Amino acid sequence: MLGKNIKYYRIQKGYSQQELADLIGVQKMTISNYENEKREPDVEMVKAICKALGVSLNRFMAYKPLRNSEIVLNGSFRKNDNLTSMQEQKIIAQIQYALERYLEVADIIGTGCIGFADTFENLTCKSNYEECASMVRHLLGFSNRGAICNLVQVLEDANVFVVQINIDDSDFSGYSCWYNQIPIIAFNGTMAAERQRFTIAHELVHLLFDNDKKLSEKEVDEITGRFLLPTEDCKRELGVKRRALSLTDIRILSEEYGVSGACVVYRAKQSGIINQETYKKYAKCRVVGNTQNEIPRRFLQLVCRAYHEEEIGISKVSELLDVSYARAEAICE
Repeated sequence: MLGKNIKYYRIQKGYSQQELADLIGVQKMTISNYENEKREPDVEMVKAICKALGVSLNRFMAYKPLRNSEIVLNGSFRKNDNLTSMQEQKIIAQIQYALERYLEVADIIGTGCIGFADTFENLTCKSNYEECASMVRHLLGFSNRGAICNLVQVLEDANVFVVQINIDDSDFSGYSCWYNQIPIIAFNGTMAAERQRFTIAHELVHLLFDNDKKLSEKEVDEITGRFLLPTEDCKRELGVKRRALSLTDIRILSEEYGVSGACVVYRAKQSGIINQETYKKYAKCRVVGNTQNEIPRRFLQLVCRAYHEEEIGISKVSELLDVSYARAEAICE
C-alpha cells in the first residue's frame, strides 16, 4: 500500500521518479522499487518522502486509493491543450483525490451520488446544433431562452461532480469522465470566469452526447455556444440585422450571459445578425466583463452537514477539507 501512496502523491505533485529521488538523495530505481512494492521504505524514509512531497505523515498513511480508480481515466484531454504526460497524470491524480473525499463524506451521511446519470444515456446528437443545445437546456430544467445563472450549482444539484483544478503553468482547460455512473467535470480555476463557464458547459456536452457518438471539439463548441447564448436571445438583444456592433452591446451580453466578448461576436455572426466583414472587425475584441467565478460548493456543504449531524468530528473536517484545525472550526461555525 505504501508504494501506491508514494506514486499517488508524487504524481499529484507533478514530480517524476527521478525528481523525487533527487529531492531525498536516493537513486531513481529506489523510488521505482518502492512504488512497485519490491521494497518497503523504513519510517525515516517515509518521513523524508512526505517532506519532499509536502504532505503530512498522517495524510500520507490515511490515503486509500479508489477501488476502481482506473475508471476515472476513461475521459480524454483536448488535443489543443498540449499537455505533457506528467501534467495529465497530475490532473488525474487531483481529480481522483477530490472524488475520493467526496465519496467518503457522501457515504458517511448516506447521500447518494447517482441520480443524473440515467438521463445521459437517452440523448442522441442531432445534426441541428440548435436542437442539441435545446435538449441540454431542457435536461437541466431551463427554458429555451434566457441567461443561465449559476451553472455549477445547477450541475451539482443534478449530482454531477464538478471539481476545480488550479494549474497555472499549463494550457489545461477542462476534462470530463465517469466514475461508475457518476459524471465528472473538471475545469481549470485559474482561467477567466467566462472561459470557466464555457469550459464547464463544453465538458457537459461531451458527457451528454459522446455516448451516442464522439463529437469533434468544433461540434461541441457549436452546441455549447448556443446553449449559453441562444440564437433567439441574440436576435432579441442585438436585433435581427446589424451593420455594426458597439463595445457596449458586447459588454452587456457578455455580462448577462456569462460568456466572453469573442463568444458574443461569434454568436452574432452564427445567428446571421452581422456579416463576415463585421465579424472580422470585432472578432478579436477583449471585452472585460464582471462575470463571477462559479465555485463548486456541494462537497463543502456535505462536510459541514456531516459535522453538524455529529457523524464526524472537527479533526475529520480538517482532514477532508485539507485545512488546519482552526480553519476547520471557523468553517463549521
